Amino acid sequence: MYSAKIAVSLITIGFLLILAGFIFLIFEMFIHGDLSSSGSVIIFIGPIPLVFAWGELGFQLVIVALILITMILMIIILFRDKRYRSED
Repeated sequence: MYSAKIAVSLITIGFLLILAGFIFLIFEMFIHGDLSSSGSVIIFIGPIPLVFAWGELGFQLVIVALILITMILMIIILFRDKRYRSED
């Protein structure tokens, strides 16, 4: 039950951060008049990654995202292996 409350809290925080980002972008657009953005999206469908990038910094953002995903996967694999070794 406790983990369900944590999961709901994390999802709520995630949505609030996304909403705050949108509000910040709209606010900046009204202040500066023109808003240029760069971004990237990486979606994994099974083992196949779909990569989208836009703007002048899109390629650099894709590289940073891929490095972060690789680091997260390595950490998950390392912790999973240690957990299984300690049970033996």
